[in-house]
Amino acid sequence: MGRAAGFTRDDTVQAKVAKLRTLLAPTLTPMEDLALLAELNSLPSTDIAPPLDVTPQKKKEIPFDALLRQLELLSRQPPVLIAFEDLHWLDPSSREMLDQWIPQVPRLPVLLIATFRPEYRVPWTAQPHITMLTLPRLDLHDTAAMVENIAGPAALPADIIREIAERADGIPLFVEELTKAILEAGDQGIAALTAMPHPEVAIPATLHASLLARLDRLGSATKDVAQKGSVIGREFSRDLIAHIADRPDPELQQALDRLADSGLLLVRGTAPHFTYIFKHALVQDATYGTLLRSRRHQLHTRIGSVLETQFPDVVEARPELLAHHFTEAGLVDRAAEYWLKAGRHALARSAMKEAEALLRKGLGLVHNAADGVLRQEQELGLQICLGQALFATQGWAAAGVGEAYARARELCRQLEQPQKMLPILYGQWINHTMRGEMERAQRLAGEIRQLGGDRGDRIADLMGYWAGGFTSLHLGDFAEARVHFEEGSTLFDPVERRQYLQLTPIDALVFLSTQLSLAQACLGFLDRARSRRDLGTAEARRLAHAHTLGAALYFCLRTGWAERLDPATLLQETEELLTLSAEHGFTHNAVTGIMPHGAEMRRMPV
Repeated sequence: MGRAAGFTRDDTVQAKVAKLRTLLAPTLTPMEDLALLAELNSLPSTDIAPPLDVTPQKKKEIPFDALLRQLELLSRQPPVLIAFEDLHWLDPSSREMLDQWIPQVPRLPVLLIATFRPEYRVPWTAQPHITMLTLPRLDLHDTAAMVENIAGPAALPADIIREIAERADGIPLFVEELTKAILEAGDQGIAALTAMPHPEVAIPATLHASLLARLDRLGSATKDVAQKGSVIGREFSRDLIAHIADRPDPELQQALDRLADSGLLLVRGTAPHFTYIFKHALVQDATYGTLLRSRRHQLHTRIGSVLETQFPDVVEARPELLAHHFTEAGLVDRAAEYWLKAGRHALARSAMKEAEALLRKGLGLVHNAADGVLRQEQELGLQICLGQALFATQGWAAAGVGEAYARARELCRQLEQPQKMLPILYGQWINHTMRGEMERAQRLAGEIRQLGGDRGDRIADLMGYWAGGFTSLHLGDFAEARVHFEEGSTLFDPVERRQYLQLTPIDALVFLSTQLSLAQACLGFLDRARSRRDLGTAEARRLAHAHTLGAALYFCLRTGWAERLDPATLLQETEELLTLSAEHGFTHNAVTGIMPHGAEMRRMPV
């Protein structure tokens, strides 16, 4: 999308947003979709449309819907061709998007082609609009046709073509490389080459040898540029290679042109912002393999440092790229820092599976590093973020969540950093609460309150009463729960609202009010319960915060049962809860709302 919009490294944020608007203008893209697609491109979206108040999973799915609408709009003009290459390397979120797109293809003038290795499994191959084509290796006839197409006017003898076919074993990339190796061999040109007796023509035995021979024939300067490009990655920009190549611009451009003319690199974009791509991963691997390990480390170090100092947009949008280079350079501390940034970046985009994978890479790195304060601090940050990611990928009650927070707690204790303890204790409390381990949860609630008292921290103090009241309520100690919720309510300060939302998606005042209402109803104080109930729902509606309103409606339904409100009122509230949950993807609230909905329908007069 950035390439289509014409983004350049020198563009300001405002310029990129303007270019994105221009790109999407022909399809009359709604403002809400424009905001989502801007965010997808790491651009600010709040100036375009208000931020969304949805679950992390829903926040990830909505851009998929926006991209699907974009596809529908584009296909109303000419038919659209979509190509997904190498699905076996697809990231989880892109795979999720593709799974949503596949069922929609039959109703659109769209041809979608996806390639993947035979061992890769996809769930939609049995659908009637899917045609599966297994691409076998080339036979002699197809190999000969391919060789003739590559050779052009310089026809090769039939016996050389047969040897190419035998050595390439029907693999198209091998056929292409071996043919080009022969065409480029010798100083006498193609005519002299084809006149040679067959035994004198040296055909490299492997693709690797063929690629290295071609690189050598392109000259040392061109080979050096290719090697440095291979360290950057399968794809690299003209801007970045210019910082790494250590060559005058004309000499660098000549080397890049030679690599492109040879077919080893593909070129995209327009001058001067070209992007170069190795035509196949094996080409990059073979080129990378020509470098000594010490030289690789030097280049990875330099690339990471150049990205840090010269490419702030890459640092912001793709911290995992810097993490990769510093990892390959053996710079554990800097690599771990960027794996943590990459994990946080993925968490902010609600890409939870990717976040988990990135954070685990960072943890694998620091676990093999020498022990020390810095290593412990890096692991602490990684473990806290991993716990947040695992809440989404494995569930609140998962054993992995408990392990991540337990390790984080131990590190926090070793480092004597109590200021970082609140999210850890709160994460442990949620984990044990959802596992039904209420006595352990109650002790953790007490530890949160003690943390608040020891540090004079109102946020921790209130969250301790929040946790203690909720746990007491579910242990059946309604009097104790009421005390906790009342104490927490007195500590609430609207100025600190945002700080509470960093720990929980539900507004603190609404939670405390609705929970206090339930505790009072269970104790028989129905008038007080109704008053607190009304205060909580009114505040939730005033805030217009979907997470908070959904929780308030659910909690107030429980209070309504205890108060034995009339069925019509409770039925209306359950229907509102189910509608809100469906709209915003609140699966938990939807499930918990179905039961009271059925119960109240049963109580309604026929």
